[in-house]
Amino acid sequence: MNDPIRRPRQPAKAVPTRIERMDSEEFIQLLRQNVWLILAVVAMVMGATAWYLSRQTPTYTAQSAMALTNSEVRISQVDTQMEVYDLTRARVETELDRLRSRNFAEDVAKSLNLFGNTEFLPLSENGPPLDSIERGRAVIDKLLGSYSLQRTGESLVISIMAEAEQPQLAADIANGVVNSFIALSVAQQVSDLEKSTEY
Repeated sequence: MNDPIRRPRQPAKAVPTRIERMDSEEFIQLLRQNVWLILAVVAMVMGATAWYLSRQTPTYTAQSAMALTNSEVRISQVDTQMEVYDLTRARVETELDRLRSRNFAEDVAKSLNLFGNTEFLPLSENGPPLDSIERGRAVIDKLLGSYSLQRTGESLVISIMAEAEQPQLAADIANGVVNSFIALSVAQQVSDLEKSTEY
Protein backbone atom coordinates (compact mmCIF):
# COMPACT_ATOMS: atom_id res chain seq x y z
CA MET A 1 0.00 0.00 0.00
CA ASN A 2 1.40 3.28 -1.03
CA ASP A 3 1.47 6.19 1.39
CA PRO A 4 -0.24 9.30 0.12
CA ILE A 5 2.10 12.12 -0.87
CA ARG A 6 2.43 14.54 1.93
CA ARG A 7 2.64 18.14 0.89
CA PRO A 8 4.28 20.67 3.17
CA ARG A 9 1.90 22.91 4.91
CA GLN A 10 1.70 26.44 3.62
CA PRO A 11 2.14 29.10 6.27
CA ALA A 12 -1.12 30.64 7.15
CA LYS A 13 -1.57 34.11 5.80
CA ALA A 14 -1.69 36.74 8.43
CA VAL A 15 -5.11 38.19 8.69
CA PRO A 16 -4.79 41.94 8.56
CA THR A 17 -5.94 43.48 11.79
CA ARG A 18 -8.59 46.03 11.49
CA ILE A 19 -7.59 49.45 12.75
CA GLU A 20 -10.19 50.51 15.18
CA ARG A 21 -10.79 54.21 15.35
CA MET A 22 -12.42 55.95 18.21
CA ASP A 23 -15.38 58.07 17.20
CA SER A 24 -16.49 61.20 19.01
CA GLU A 25 -19.04 59.42 21.19
CA GLU A 26 -16.48 56.91 22.46
CA PHE A 27 -14.01 59.73 23.12
CA ILE A 28 -16.57 61.65 25.15
CA GLN A 29 -17.45 58.48 27.03
CA LEU A 30 -13.74 57.94 27.82
CA LEU A 31 -13.45 61.49 29.12
CA ARG A 32 -16.50 61.03 31.32
CA GLN A 33 -15.12 57.85 32.81
CA ASN A 34 -11.74 59.45 33.63
CA VAL A 35 -12.77 63.03 34.36
CA TRP A 36 -11.66 62.91 38.02
CA LEU A 37 -8.29 61.45 37.11
CA ILE A 38 -7.72 64.14 34.48
CA LEU A 39 -8.72 66.91 36.90
CA ALA A 40 -6.43 65.47 39.60
CA VAL A 41 -3.44 65.38 37.24
CA VAL A 42 -4.09 68.96 36.04
CA ALA A 43 -4.41 70.19 39.63
CA MET A 44 -1.18 68.44 40.66
CA VAL A 45 0.77 69.92 37.72
CA MET A 46 -0.56 73.44 38.36
CA GLY A 47 0.15 73.16 42.08
CA ALA A 48 3.72 71.94 41.50
CA THR A 49 4.30 74.76 38.98
CA ALA A 50 2.96 77.41 41.37
CA TRP A 51 5.11 76.04 44.22
CA TYR A 52 8.23 76.05 42.01
CA LEU A 53 7.65 79.59 40.73
CA SER A 54 6.98 80.91 44.23
CA ARG A 55 10.41 79.71 45.36
CA GLN A 56 12.26 81.30 42.43
CA THR A 57 13.88 84.70 42.81
CA PRO A 58 12.50 87.17 40.24
CA THR A 59 14.98 88.40 37.65
CA TYR A 60 14.75 91.80 35.95
CA THR A 61 16.28 92.70 32.61
CA ALA A 62 17.51 96.10 31.45
CA GLN A 63 18.94 97.12 28.10
CA SER A 64 21.17 99.94 26.95
CA ALA A 65 22.90 100.58 23.65
CA MET A 66 25.82 102.54 22.31
CA ALA A 67 27.06 103.29 18.80
CA LEU A 68 30.72 103.22 17.86
CA THR A 69 31.95 105.99 15.59
CA ASN A 70 32.82 104.82 12.09
CA SER A 71 36.16 106.68 12.12
CA GLU A 72 38.81 107.93 14.53
CA VAL A 73 41.01 111.01 14.44
CA ARG A 74 44.60 110.46 15.51
CA ILE A 75 47.80 112.44 15.39
CA SER A 76 50.43 110.84 13.23
CA GLN A 77 53.70 110.33 15.07
CA VAL A 78 55.64 110.77 11.84
CA ASP A 79 54.65 114.30 10.88
CA THR A 80 52.31 115.23 13.80
CA GLN A 81 49.41 115.76 11.40
CA MET A 82 45.81 114.85 12.10
CA GLU A 83 44.78 111.62 10.36
CA VAL A 84 41.39 109.89 10.07
CA TYR A 85 41.24 106.11 10.45
CA ASP A 86 38.18 104.13 9.43
CA LEU A 87 36.81 101.72 12.01
CA THR A 88 37.57 98.20 10.80
CA ARG A 89 35.87 94.97 11.72
CA ALA A 90 38.94 93.88 13.69
CA ARG A 91 38.71 97.08 15.72
CA VAL A 92 35.05 96.42 16.53
CA GLU A 93 35.84 92.86 17.63
CA THR A 94 38.65 94.26 19.80
CA GLU A 95 36.21 96.61 21.51
CA LEU A 96 33.78 93.74 22.11
CA ASP A 97 36.57 91.67 23.66
CA ARG A 98 37.45 94.59 25.90
CA LEU A 99 33.83 94.84 27.06
CA ARG A 100 33.99 91.15 28.04
CA SER A 101 37.35 91.37 29.82
CA ARG A 102 37.82 91.06 33.57
CA ASN A 103 39.71 94.36 33.79
CA PHE A 104 36.78 96.18 32.23
CA ALA A 105 34.31 94.39 34.53
CA GLU A 106 36.44 95.45 37.50
CA ASP A 107 36.17 99.10 36.41
CA VAL A 108 32.38 98.74 36.10
CA ALA A 109 32.18 97.11 39.55
CA LYS A 110 34.23 99.95 41.07
CA SER A 111 32.06 102.62 39.44
CA LEU A 112 28.89 100.95 40.76
CA ASN A 113 30.42 100.08 44.17
CA LEU A 114 29.52 96.41 43.70
CA PHE A 115 32.42 95.12 45.79
CA GLY A 116 30.72 96.41 48.94
CA ASN A 117 27.14 95.77 47.77
CA THR A 118 25.77 92.80 49.70
CA GLU A 119 22.53 92.90 47.68
CA PHE A 120 24.46 92.15 44.48
CA LEU A 121 26.47 89.35 46.09
CA PRO A 122 25.14 88.44 49.56
CA LEU A 123 27.52 87.38 52.30
CA SER A 124 27.40 83.73 53.35
CA GLU A 125 28.75 81.88 56.37
CA ASN A 126 31.24 79.83 54.36
CA GLY A 127 31.88 82.55 51.79
CA PRO A 128 34.84 84.93 51.65
CA PRO A 129 34.84 88.06 53.86
CA LEU A 130 33.76 91.42 52.51
CA ASP A 131 37.13 92.94 51.59
CA SER A 132 38.93 89.76 50.51
CA ILE A 133 40.47 89.04 47.12
CA GLU A 134 38.28 85.96 46.72
CA ARG A 135 35.12 88.04 47.12
CA GLY A 136 36.44 90.53 44.57
CA ARG A 137 36.89 87.71 42.07
CA ALA A 138 33.40 86.39 42.84
CA VAL A 139 31.91 89.86 42.26
CA ILE A 140 33.66 90.14 38.88
CA ASP A 141 32.54 86.64 37.90
CA LYS A 142 28.93 87.43 38.78
CA LEU A 143 29.08 90.78 36.99
CA LEU A 144 30.43 89.18 33.80
CA GLY A 145 27.62 86.65 33.95
CA SER A 146 24.98 89.31 34.53
CA TYR A 147 25.36 91.16 31.22
CA SER A 148 25.66 90.10 27.59
CA LEU A 149 26.54 91.93 24.39
CA GLN A 150 24.57 91.82 21.16
CA ARG A 151 25.48 93.15 17.74
CA THR A 152 23.47 92.67 14.57
CA GLY A 153 25.52 91.91 11.45
CA GLU A 154 28.00 94.67 10.65
CA SER A 155 26.15 97.24 12.74
CA LEU A 156 28.20 99.56 14.91
CA VAL A 157 25.49 99.57 17.58
CA ILE A 158 26.25 97.36 20.57
CA SER A 159 23.37 96.43 22.87
CA ILE A 160 23.99 95.53 26.49
CA MET A 161 21.46 93.22 28.19
CA ALA A 162 21.81 93.16 31.98
CA GLU A 163 19.99 90.90 34.45
CA ALA A 164 19.71 91.35 38.22
CA GLU A 165 17.39 90.54 41.09
CA GLN A 166 16.50 94.23 41.54
CA PRO A 167 15.23 96.36 38.64
CA GLN A 168 17.33 99.39 39.54
CA LEU A 169 20.47 97.26 39.79
CA ALA A 170 19.84 95.79 36.33
CA ALA A 171 19.49 99.31 34.90
CA ASP A 172 22.63 100.47 36.75
CA ILE A 173 24.68 97.60 35.32
CA ALA A 174 23.50 98.21 31.75
CA ASN A 175 24.19 101.93 31.99
CA GLY A 176 27.41 101.38 33.93
CA VAL A 177 28.88 99.29 31.12
CA VAL A 178 28.21 102.10 28.64
CA ASN A 179 29.51 104.84 30.95
CA SER A 180 32.68 102.91 31.79
CA PHE A 181 33.35 102.22 28.11
CA ILE A 182 32.95 105.91 27.23
CA ALA A 183 35.18 106.99 30.13
CA LEU A 184 37.92 104.51 29.17
CA SER A 185 37.73 105.49 25.49
CA VAL A 186 38.02 109.19 26.31
CA ALA A 187 40.92 108.55 28.70
CA GLN A 188 42.72 106.50 26.05
CA GLN A 189 42.26 109.18 23.39
CA VAL A 190 43.50 111.89 25.75
CA SER A 191 46.52 109.77 26.61
CA ASP A 192 47.29 109.20 22.91
CA LEU A 193 47.03 112.94 22.21
CA GLU A 194 49.31 113.78 25.11
CA LYS A 195 51.91 111.28 23.94
CA SER A 196 51.72 112.61 20.39
CA THR A 197 52.14 116.23 21.47
CA GLU A 198 55.05 115.32 23.72
CA TYR A 199 56.67 113.48 20.82
